[in-house]
Amino acid sequence: LYNGRFISVFPGTLSSRIYLKCMNDICQRELEKYAEPISILSWLNGGKYNCNVLMAIWEKLLKNHPHDSICGVSIDDVHINMEKRFSEVITSARKVTEDGLKGLVFNIDTSTGPVGAEPYIIFNPSLKIRDKIITIKTKGDSFKIIDSKGRVLANQKGNEDHLHIYVDNVPALGYKTIYQRVAQGKYAENQTDIRLDKVIVKNNMLENRYLQVEIKENGSLDVFDKMNKCWYKNLNMIVDGADAGDEYNYSFPENDVIITNQKIKAEIEVVERSFLKTVIKISLILQLPESLSDDRKTRSPKLKDFPMINWLTLEADSPILNFRTEVKNTVKDHRLRVLFPTNIDTEFSFAGTQFDVTKRKIVPEIFNDRDISEEVKRVIIGAREPEPITTFPHGYFVDINDSQRGVAVLNKGLPEYEILPDNHTIALTLFRSVGWLARGDLLTRIGDAGPTIFTPDAQCLRQMTFKYAIYFHQGDHHQARVYQIAEEFNTDLKIVKTDQHQGELADTAGFLTLKSIKDILQVSAIKRAEDGEGIILRLFNPSKEIIEGEVISNYNLGKVYLVNLNEKIIREIKDCTEKRFKLLVKSKEIVTIKLEIIRKSFLKNRIKAKKIKIQWLNEEDHPMANFDNFRSAPLLTRTDIASEEKRLKGIEKKLNKARKTVSLLEDKFNKFDGLDPIRSDEIEFEFHKAKGEVKTYYRAFLEAKLSVVLSQKKYLETYNKDVDDYTKSMEEIEETLREIGYKLNEARVKKRAYEYIVEYYQHRLKFPFNAVSSAKHR
Repeated sequence: LYNGRFISVFPGTLSSRIYLKCMNDICQRELEKYAEPISILSWLNGGKYNCNVLMAIWEKLLKNHPHDSICGVSIDDVHINMEKRFSEVITSARKVTEDGLKGLVFNIDTSTGPVGAEPYIIFNPSLKIRDKIITIKTKGDSFKIIDSKGRVLANQKGNEDHLHIYVDNVPALGYKTIYQRVAQGKYAENQTDIRLDKVIVKNNMLENRYLQVEIKENGSLDVFDKMNKCWYKNLNMIVDGADAGDEYNYSFPENDVIITNQKIKAEIEVVERSFLKTVIKISLILQLPESLSDDRKTRSPKLKDFPMINWLTLEADSPILNFRTEVKNTVKDHRLRVLFPTNIDTEFSFAGTQFDVTKRKIVPEIFNDRDISEEVKRVIIGAREPEPITTFPHGYFVDINDSQRGVAVLNKGLPEYEILPDNHTIALTLFRSVGWLARGDLLTRIGDAGPTIFTPDAQCLRQMTFKYAIYFHQGDHHQARVYQIAEEFNTDLKIVKTDQHQGELADTAGFLTLKSIKDILQVSAIKRAEDGEGIILRLFNPSKEIIEGEVISNYNLGKVYLVNLNEKIIREIKDCTEKRFKLLVKSKEIVTIKLEIIRKSFLKNRIKAKKIKIQWLNEEDHPMANFDNFRSAPLLTRTDIASEEKRLKGIEKKLNKARKTVSLLEDKFNKFDGLDPIRSDEIEFEFHKAKGEVKTYYRAFLEAKLSVVLSQKKYLETYNKDVDDYTKSMEEIEETLREIGYKLNEARVKKRAYEYIVEYYQHRLKFPFNAVSSAKHR
């Protein structure tokens, strides 16, 4: 069932309306990685835990999670409302985070730094100690950055007032304060003992201790992995192909035209140059077909400019290449992917998934739809895939390794990947651009997936940003800590600039740390218990081994319990001291712990009217690329509406013809009933088959009518400038939509039910199975 052979798993939903997936990823990160952990950090120190506010935000987010919503397989109006809801969730979650940080910052003692220095507090919401190169904006050229121990931290000025700083040992579920001051004076400092690597830039080549990166003329990369002493060629190759599918499934057309950046000259520019961090801007303009051809069998000969910019970042002491790719989608009906050939000899890929790492065969087991028996096909009414699925879901990362070396592609909110057998290439889908909720002419799907409705917003004609990275490593994915590396890629540190002031909290502190071999144990949630008594910590073990974990608290522990997902106590954990406890987590096990921690009361009533300077800094504060000179294909035209109206008339004609056939067969059946049993049975079957056709055509008619009205509505919303005319037209359209909606719900149920009725008569009368095949799959 799960491979699509008997019922479709609709793999194309992973990349349909990708902007929704990216927004959902931001929402979940804001709640899971920041709002809840920062609220816990505040609550441990006497602050308020806004449980009601957090619950309301979660409930709003869940309204976007019904399968037809988050999968991106609804009409445009549904997804427009989803975007509004996502934006509200992001704003509300960030407000919770900022409120929690504000209470903490007010009470952190920053008066111990050098006189006149500006404090920056770096918050780490994860349960692992972090080392990170951060970037802040500051005026001037010469600075010393000092931590609470008086060490001078490595730093260097970049471009546009960017100051890059290497900050080590940021405590788990905690923070670290650093101090910036002009490089003068006699403050006693100890030079940092960190032996930092350096990024070297020469022409189109970047290098650090791990990697040598050559940027080719076409914008792709050749990378020499110094640890494994091997080359990886043509990385981040851009590949664009037609998509003749719908919101449910990708489909190639009969004659595809594949376009790459292989022979395109990129514009390459160094925009940040420092020994800590270097950023290269790689600009490309692809010439892409404007859409599919009118018959949808190939791509249009009309071409449009498709701009994209890759921001490539290499940091000191890092085996990771970071990408921020911005595009303006100016064309329709296509799929854009980036390719990473690995040439690693292995049979499997390993993908981060919910509470697990999923192992999948690169070359799946072959099946053929013709091998399914007719008896089974009789009851398979829904859609299915005719060939094995090779595009799969992943969260955070996909890894290929041969146990000696490996490559992981990390991502933020890009859920679809495929491993191409040629060179065992990792293909990461950036987006799919399609114009239909569902269609019946796909080459990659058999059967009925959904209503045939025109959905121009699913073409994603907008500016989009995608974030991903390549991690080169030794060993397998567990030995290389791939899950943890991907987790860190998805969890940026929060930076707050403040002033010097006194407080009850030390300027550097951590409150809860999780330790395990190779950081295999991962945290999926840290929140306050629903009963308000203690902290809930949820862990999971994605490996095949039993893993011992240790949790260390900065505050005294009371009792520690193993609880279920509903937070009901299973048993008390006895292997517990005053500030730490250990536990064994089985392979693939999810473990939920309830910790009773003796809280402090520093934050209670401490905010009051304190006049303390706070400035929120966004580590990912990048300006959007300017693509204003590139015009997109029109979202929809009057020709599109006329085409839908023509389709509606064609279906109506078939519906009327089918109704006449039913009437004739009913008269014929009444004539033979009781006179000729055999002939009567044959006519009865033909009668019910014809009624089934009526149900099918009536549903298609209502869907087409809905598509026409929605297209008219979209056209008005996009192009109508007359406010009075717009308001009147929209009122009429909304009323029509309600009427169609009620009728369509009933028609879909009756159509599906009648398919089984026809099957019943076919089976009873032992007619050939292909007698109804044409009706079933319309």
